[in-house]
Amino acid sequence: MSTHERRQVPIVSSEQRLVGMVYQANLIAALSNQQLAHKI
Repeated sequence: MSTHERRQVPIVSSEQRLVGMVYQANLIAALSNQQLAHKI
């Protein structure tokens, strides 16, 4: 994402309809939370 200077990625259905967006900050937070959960 960062190498292409994109901060969000569209999520589309099989019918090519927008169903959501994934943001870089959300991915970072989710990965951080996942790593913390594995340490506990």
